[in-house]
Amino acid sequence: MLIFKLFINKPYTKIYAVALGIQMGHLFKLCTDETRLNLLKKNKIFRVCLYLVSLLVLGYVTLAPYPAQLQPMAWSNLHNSLFIALSRPFFIIGLMTLMMLLFTSERNLLMRAISHEFWTPLARLSYSVYLVFPIMSSILLSQITSSLVLSYYTMF
Repeated sequence: MLIFKLFINKPYTKIYAVALGIQMGHLFKLCTDETRLNLLKKNKIFRVCLYLVSLLVLGYVTLAPYPAQLQPMAWSNLHNSLFIALSRPFFIIGLMTLMMLLFTSERNLLMRAISHEFWTPLARLSYSVYLVFPIMSSILLSQITSSLVLSYYTMF
């Protein structure tokens, strides 16, 4: 119910997250259906193309703002607004596709990679940061005497 309240308050900021979340649920439902899963596993050319597309999308969204960081005025307002509006949904779509491909791989690459012991200290560190961050951010934000100003650099 809370997600629909957020969606009603600011639909223009939440529509891609809601739509992509629903689509991700459909993708994982597709991954549990055995007949569709076998079609996805057997079609190697389709899987390779999906890997390439998802990695290219993730790479583009990650590296495209680099020239704008060097020269902020190089991008027009249209280019800037299109990138800000479309980069998040494309990044989420690329991640969803990559996760679906790794989740449905025959060698179970995702589960082997995530369950490796290498991740244990990083997982504990990120969980402790997750627990401490709200306290620290509320303390720091309550001590600010002036209003926050977002510049071009802080958007990236």
